[in-house]
Amino acid sequence: MSRTPCAVAAIILVFGAAQGDTPAARPRAADLGLKIGILPPGPLDAITDVAGVTVFLAAIEATEEAVYNSLFKATTTTGNGHTIEALPIERTAQTLKEHRAIR
Repeated sequence: MSRTPCAVAAIILVFGAAQGDTPAARPRAADLGLKIGILPPGPLDAITDVAGVTVFLAAIEATEEAVYNSLFKATTTTGNGHTIEALPIERTAQTLKEHRAIR
């Protein structure tokens, strides 16, 4: 599981952009007076700054693997008069390699 989480990050960015909220437009929990957790924020004020927070990396990697499994294990499906073709595995893998999402 040494792949970079670029593909997952791209998907998260796309879905985040689709929501229409920008980080500047939404108040942070701390700005609203909510204290989350018992540890102080790290130097980047991000959850991944806190020492020992490797569970989030594991969650990112698990999500990335689930996305790849759903892409590569999907089959052509027909229903209600519509057919959705499965992704061409070789071409999809080549595209992901070209964008350095996989090796």
